[in-house]
Amino acid sequence: MTVLEYERRFQDLAAFASTYLPTDRHRVERFRDGLRQELRMILIVMQFQSVRELVRAAQGMERVIRDTPKPVVEQSQAIEAKMRDFEFLTERPPLPKKGSAGNHQDSSREEVGVLIST
Repeated sequence: MTVLEYERRFQDLAAFASTYLPTDRHRVERFRDGLRQELRMILIVMQFQSVRELVRAAQGMERVIRDTPKPVVEQSQAIEAKMRDFEFLTERPPLPKKGSAGNHQDSSREEVGVLIST
């Protein structure tokens, strides 16, 4: 859903929720909280006096996100995946000692038995 579509839906519903949204500040917060996460994370640090101001800013950010070339987005996703892989790999248990290569399966079964029985 685009920001414009969301604004229309929000205004339709806000007409029935005047007791829950008594001030512009409440409406701005509620509108912002309903935005897509990628927009909300950017706009949450900004202060807006009206929903209209927030809508203009959100539409601008929506345009920037839409017009950002895909390779840049894919690169950032690839970097995030590498960071997750690095964190996963650095938290793995140590490798078995050199002399225990043949007993590796048996020792892992024993460890599982110990974990289950406790």
